[in-house]
Amino acid sequence: VDQMRTTVPPSVEPFLSLIDELASLSFAVDLESSPLVVVRAASNDTEGAEKLRAGIDGILGMGRLVGQQNLNQANWDDETRRVFESLLSSLKASMDGQAVLVEIAKPEGFDKVVAGLIGQLGPQNER
Repeated sequence: VDQMRTTVPPSVEPFLSLIDELASLSFAVDLESSPLVVVRAASNDTEGAEKLRAGIDGILGMGRLVGQQNLNQANWDDETRRVFESLLSSLKASMDGQAVLVEIAKPEGFDKVVAGLIGQLGPQNER
């Protein structure tokens, strides 16, 4: 991490300090259930967990902003737009003791929208 601090842009450096607060990190994805994604970042103490939550919330906020900009430019039907808006709105961190949780719920219509988007890729992109 110290070596990374000397090579990253100054705007990224504050986020590297989050690594110092991290005791464990787990990431689970299950496309068949809700939540779709669960990220759990634990710290050794509550103060460290609060620093993690603030940093993770900042990163998620940037993701929501970029996602919303992309959504505004996309030429999608109302159902696809609703599903992606729901996904974007769930990008929030919460505290659970010394852990920070991010749970992304599976919106109604998710499977249909994803199948439709994959279908738009066409057979040449299926692998």
